[in-house]
Amino acid sequence: MNTVSKHWKAGAVVLLGAAMPFAGQCASPDPTLEQLRLELRRAFPAPVAPITGEPSDAAIPDPHAITRKEFLFAWPANFMASTQALSFIRLRSYPVPLRQAHTACVKVVTPWWHGAGVLISPGGDVLTSYHLVTGVPSLRIQTLDGQLQPVTNVVRCSPVDDLAVVRIGGGPYPYLSPTNDAAPVAGTPLYIVGHPDDFTWRLSTGKAIRLNADSGTAVLHFDSDIGRGNSGGPVVDEEGRLCAITACSAVLADGSNVKVGISQAAIRKFLAGPLPVPTPLSEIAAQERNRQATDLLSLVSALMADFLGTWANSMATVSVESSDGASPTPPAGARIRFTNTKQGAESAARLLLLRLFVVRCGLTDGLDPRLRAATADLVGSLDHLLDCTVLLSRPKPQQPAAVLKVIAQAKAHRESAEQGFGRALQTLQEACREFEFQASEPRRFEAMARLASRYTPAGCHVEPPKQGTDHE
Repeated sequence: MNTVSKHWKAGAVVLLGAAMPFAGQCASPDPTLEQLRLELRRAFPAPVAPITGEPSDAAIPDPHAITRKEFLFAWPANFMASTQALSFIRLRSYPVPLRQAHTACVKVVTPWWHGAGVLISPGGDVLTSYHLVTGVPSLRIQTLDGQLQPVTNVVRCSPVDDLAVVRIGGGPYPYLSPTNDAAPVAGTPLYIVGHPDDFTWRLSTGKAIRLNADSGTAVLHFDSDIGRGNSGGPVVDEEGRLCAITACSAVLADGSNVKVGISQAAIRKFLAGPLPVPTPLSEIAAQERNRQATDLLSLVSALMADFLGTWANSMATVSVESSDGASPTPPAGARIRFTNTKQGAESAARLLLLRLFVVRCGLTDGLDPRLRAATADLVGSLDHLLDCTVLLSRPKPQQPAAVLKVIAQAKAHRESAEQGFGRALQTLQEACREFEFQASEPRRFEAMARLASRYTPAGCHVEPPKQGTDHE
């Protein structure tokens, strides 16, 4: 390990603990991969969307495509809020179909957050959101009578559709059955049951906007005043028919804000498949960690491609000059120095920040060996880019021969960075296919495939030298 790498690695260790102020936002001891992903987008807001091919006004003709989403789970002070807060007098004033939706709704309680669900069978099958039941060490279901039922297994789940079914004991229970009715048309009144913030079994009103698609899943856009704690809850019409399962709040490509529910068509398709073997919560959590790590590493790869794709231009801005301001070709014995070192320092700071996210991802417990290998390759590639940047950012005057040696070293680091990046991309592609990332994020997977075809370990692409430049 050279001196430059030691310097940057020491800095990463120091900054790794200080760069994560968002860790305290959740009851989990460390920042989750989802939180790291959000922080990565905040740190590098501009390049991510166009590189990854994610929805935007320019790239996606559909103005109703989702560009940003926020799941509606809550972190309440009291996870076991009493159902006495529900006004039964108010409940008796509701039409009978809406009473059924109220009584079939349940509360999904975990150590870290809470949300909602709905009973879909008298035997205790609860339909809820996948993002509520994954990554948690324990799970309980609270029914309207205040009883808490522990859950150890997930009966069926789909990270792509964001749906899950768990089963509780006891019963029989009041329930809602998914129907074959057509999706509600625009303007149809809707009723949403959930547990926003400190409220329980709260009924909110809204109206349907449109039926759309998100990563191949049929979703319902609707307008309603709901909040954190409504995820997984039922969305019904005036007849009490289950129209959707609340999923998230979203911003569309046209700039509008909507609430999004997984439509009844997607629910029917999800429930129609063969019944799999129930999966323990711990295994579901491990699968989701790998999915989120794949997501985070794909975003990092997109940003690295941005660095590598513009690296030739960055090198072109670095020039040499004689220390006395003489001609570009100084005589033997003259001392020359690099210029434009400020740009190099700024690039190094961005690369170091990116390295911190990769290292933090690699520290995740239970990470798939392929993702660990990809993480190691990405860290090595970033180290080479950092070394290259530092070498080209030395303002100290040097002998011409030393400058040429530095430039040769910088080129070698750049080539090594591209080779490591190519290996990481190939490994990530394999992981994407196994963890359903290819189905849930098809645009990003296609972008990664294009990058992998360019940066291959067998023959990495290196920009040809520019003619007429002093440093090339």
